Amino acid sequence: MRKLFLLVLMLPSLAARAEDAQSIINKMRYSMDHLNYQGTYLYKINNHFDTIRLQHVYSNHHHFERLTSLTGEAREVVRTDKQVSCLMPEKKVRLVDQSRNRFSAINQYKFLPENLSPLYLIKLAGEERVADKLAYKVVIKAKDNYRYGHTLWIDKVDFLLLKTTMNLEDKIIEEILFTDIQPLEKEVAMKLLSAQNFDKELSVKNNISHEASEKNSGWSFQNIPPGYKLQYFMTKSAQKQQGEVKQWLFSDGLASYSVFIRQRKNIKSVPEKVMNRGAVHVLSLIRAPWLITIMGEVPEKTILFASKNIQETVQE
Repeated sequence: MRKLFLLVLMLPSLAARAEDAQSIINKMRYSMDHLNYQGTYLYKINNHFDTIRLQHVYSNHHHFERLTSLTGEAREVVRTDKQVSCLMPEKKVRLVDQSRNRFSAINQYKFLPENLSPLYLIKLAGEERVADKLAYKVVIKAKDNYRYGHTLWIDKVDFLLLKTTMNLEDKIIEEILFTDIQPLEKEVAMKLLSAQNFDKELSVKNNISHEASEKNSGWSFQNIPPGYKLQYFMTKSAQKQQGEVKQWLFSDGLASYSVFIRQRKNIKSVPEKVMNRGAVHVLSLIRAPWLITIMGEVPEKTILFASKNIQETVQE
């Protein structure tokens, strides 16, 4: 009886902590979208580190983001509201595609925490120091193995994301850690937002994307992992590419994977096994004349589940 009494006394406190975690994430979402900032972070995958400089600008409802690799092959990604460009100076190529309103890995947490409660347990787990700043530690624990868990360290002052880890069964798969991050001066921010300084000598390869209705996509998916829903279906075409690529994106509100289907002539055999790099898993299947690829930042179990019973439907 005494234990029950104590539990009843604790319930308001536990509810408040859950609300605090949701409030902190919502403030982080706003800050990552609406503040002007720059910083350098380490991106760790499988004991390999990349160092990346990030610049983010928001002004008059327009977004701009530049990510510059400071290690390995020179490359830069520039994202705006309408398009994303990947610059590879050494190869003299600039790849251009339609923006899907998802910025860098550090800015992927645009979910509404209250919508994830059936799939994740979200809680505040104290405070820690990161990048010389005091941060809230928020744990997002997956309730099954069809999605990763996440731990976020969020600045207590401006609510920018300072560190994040992605894990499966307590094993860290990927980690992002800011070594420094600070506000971007208004003059610098405006210059970045208005600049069109792409190298004119780079060869431009455009990907043309079109939203389409999944009802007329010509394919059906009988095995959709628990908690995931179809978010959109689109077709893509690129220069010097035979035919079009169809893409379906499925998401649970935080995690997502895509199915790509492309018709290929003279398809060479591919190893029908799941490949991975860090948190990303990929599986290619040949169903002549179709090449089917399932790819996403989800566990292997999710990719294998989603790969079953992908069927071509009869067009009327």
